[in-house]
Amino acid sequence: MENGNLKVDEKYKAILPPNLIAILEYDKRTFNSTNLSNFINDLEFELEHIEMELYDDPADFEGGDYYNEDSECDEDYSIEDWVEDQVSNIKDFIDALKDFK
Repeated sequence: MENGNLKVDEKYKAILPPNLIAILEYDKRTFNSTNLSNFINDLEFELEHIEMELYDDPADFEGGDYYNEDSECDEDYSIEDWVEDQVSNIKDFIDALKDFK
């Protein structure tokens, strides 16, 4: 999942960039993490809408056999699995923010 923006550790937990950590620490000290809480709430709200849109219009999901070049295998892949794969990076980021709080 290392795409230049979000990196993970050996336990596949998202690692926040140092500059974001500095901002979050300031927010924690100065505003008791109020800004972070609001940001997390906004992200979760947007995530819900993204998931609904993916379920409503799964343009990239063809269902049935799904071939993933990374895993080199075919598997029965449900729409739920596909949606989860589409939003997993966002969920990992939200979890990292919650862990910081």
